[in-house]
Amino acid sequence: MDNHSTKPIDHNDDGGEVVQQVSEDFAARLNEEIDAAGGEWQDDEEFEGAIGRIDVRYPNQ
Repeated sequence: MDNHSTKPIDHNDDGGEVVQQVSEDFAARLNEEIDAAGGEWQDDEEFEGAIGRIDVRYPNQ
């Protein structure tokens, strides 16, 4: 028996597919938290165009 939803996929304003949109209240609260934490993540200029990074934290790695 298939328990998966057969709800049709919606489309957003940009034409992209959206399975389920979050409520406007949730989106507003999330944006407030992002702003309170200093805003969206911004890469340093030195990483612009990078395709990967290596994080070495211990000398034995």
